Amino acid sequence: MTGEVLNDVGEGMPGRGQLRGTDLEFAHNLQGDNLVLRVNKGGVLVFRAMLRDAVPPMLESRLVRFNSFAPDFAFTIGDTEEGLRRMLLAAGIMDNTPPPRRGLLAWLRRAS
Repeated sequence: MTGEVLNDVGEGMPGRGQLRGTDLEFAHNLQGDNLVLRVNKGGVLVFRAMLRDAVPPMLESRLVRFNSFAPDFAFTIGDTEEGLRRMLLAAGIMDNTPPPRRGLLAWLRRAS
């Protein structure tokens, strides 16, 4: 299973490793200008993130400002979807609008 999750076939400049003494594995690769990071625990994907536009050059004056504004996120393996949703809302990353209603009754309400 681990080989499937960390399979870097067709991905640009892949990298992978395992943290000594743990069942944690990490992998990274480039997808265009984006950096993709993945972490497995016991062969199961538990974290995946994409840092958009990580590759293009950036002025040093802009980079210096990022150090104080770079977001720090803490995730706990096994967090519920609701817990992650609350964290994303608090960080301003997720919109709080409820998902659109689905089904026949919702469609009838919109049609009238």
